[in-house]
Amino acid sequence: MGTITMIDRNFIRAFRAEAVAALQAVADKYGMSVEAEGGARFSASDLHMKFRIALRDAETGETPNADAKNFALYASMYGLEAGDLGRTFRSAGSVYKITGINPRRPQYPISATREPDGKKFKMPAHSVKQALATA
Repeated sequence: MGTITMIDRNFIRAFRAEAVAALQAVADKYGMSVEAEGGARFSASDLHMKFRIALRDAETGETPNADAKNFALYASMYGLEAGDLGRTFRSAGSVYKITGINPRRPQYPISATREPDGKKFKMPAHSVKQALATA
């Protein structure tokens, strides 16, 4: 892609993927990992994006995941287990992957990403629990 004249959602998707790959090349030198975090704010000429850069565990090579710790802490409040983070389930004809939990959203505490497009959703715990039981 050459020079652009306006920032839009399609550009952001492409730019985010390239930015993460470029940052990961640098992070690898230092034993770190990179991921884009949250949504992006933008106007036609300005883009704000967040990245999480974290140390990898020396023994496992894994990046400690704050979301996993948070999920393990609160999952039982909603009848779920810590191991349910990352599980997939089917709902309304689509496949979703559990990505997090937020007890400050009592009606929709479960965060999930629709596969394969990656769109993020907030879901009721009882629906997720029921879908996992039939998966």
